[in-house]
Amino acid sequence: MPRLGSSVRIASPAPFLLNLPCVDALNGHHTRACGVTCNLNTLRLCCSCHILASHEGIGHGHYSSKREGNCVTPEQGLKLLQHLENVNDAAKNIDAFSDWYLVQNRTSGKLEWQAALRINGQLGGGVAARLATPADVWDRDVYGQIELKLPFMPRAARLNPVEWRPRRPHSNPATAPKDYALMTYFDRWHPFDLNREQTPLVFLQEAVGVAAPLPDGIESFSDYLHFCAIVWKCPDIEKVPPPPWSPSLV
Repeated sequence: MPRLGSSVRIASPAPFLLNLPCVDALNGHHTRACGVTCNLNTLRLCCSCHILASHEGIGHGHYSSKREGNCVTPEQGLKLLQHLENVNDAAKNIDAFSDWYLVQNRTSGKLEWQAALRINGQLGGGVAARLATPADVWDRDVYGQIELKLPFMPRAARLNPVEWRPRRPHSNPATAPKDYALMTYFDRWHPFDLNREQTPLVFLQEAVGVAAPLPDGIESFSDYLHFCAIVWKCPDIEKVPPPPWSPSLV
């Protein structure tokens, strides 16, 4: 973590500008917590501290992710948030139900389910629901999200992901709202309203998002779907069949 002390703020008209403590801010350079020094005149985004910097002059700030080539301009970030907000507020229903399918990997494989969603009755917005779980578990480690594929984004964005009985906890960043900052949760979801003031990279899974705990009483896959149906505003999700988990592998 960066040492508390000096703080860098780069002049730019771009939205979502973050003001975070840094290790050093001398002579136009920002030294990251990892010890790497970046020139602020060419840096797009410090991936360690998520500080937006000028790219060849004021007004050309970018959000750059840890993945090579993934770069989001402030204008793209604003458009992304507008799309996410519209989808978050809209009523949704499943266009056509599908079956679970197995994705092979080095272990026992992963079960996935996905379906295109109609937004306020309309199809064609690149919005889908996705669920995933390991094949060798039973009634646990379920992940789901609303997914948006937008032509101006480097990868699909996720909205309101919900994780039930996962294998690992999640720790919130210090930039989270006061009641959630630095909190750690197992069963959790990432509400849009808690993340909209963070860097837009959280919706691309390129920065740490803000999670909230799931309510008590989610004891089965059907309970999980019921919660997703409420927060996603998509009652059809409750009709998804249980994953074909393999008891012989448990």
